[in-house]
Amino acid sequence: MKTKTKSTLIIIATLLLGMVLGAITATTYTYQRVERLHTMMEPGRFGPFVVDHIIQPVDEQQRDQLLMIVRTHGQEMHSSLITFRSEMDIRMDSLMAELKPVLTDDQYKRFIDHLETGKRRGGPPHMRGKHQHWKQDQAVEQ
Repeated sequence: MKTKTKSTLIIIATLLLGMVLGAITATTYTYQRVERLHTMMEPGRFGPFVVDHIIQPVDEQQRDQLLMIVRTHGQEMHSSLITFRSEMDIRMDSLMAELKPVLTDDQYKRFIDHLETGKRRGGPPHMRGKHQHWKQDQAVEQ
């Protein structure tokens, strides 16, 4: 092989390796950030995360005071979030029940596919794939 060909192959291989390593690093970094945010939203973890990582108290006395305040509000926010999610599930079920008789099979399928694709694309990991039963309902009726 000529020196020019070898050099070209080495450069291409180096570029490809860099792209692969960059993609792996970016994916890992993004996954860790999402997991950290998800962990922060778990009950009991909101307070310590906010106090230790964001506020960074100056001493133990301040930390204890902050934890008490943030935990109380964190529990209230978590219960509000749970209530909101269940209300949204009920509203989506109601919407689907009203839309189904009005839509054609193609329209209904397109709507369901859009909802499912949107759930896979975004949102916190624990919310992805919600309302899978709509797709199952569609499969049963066909």
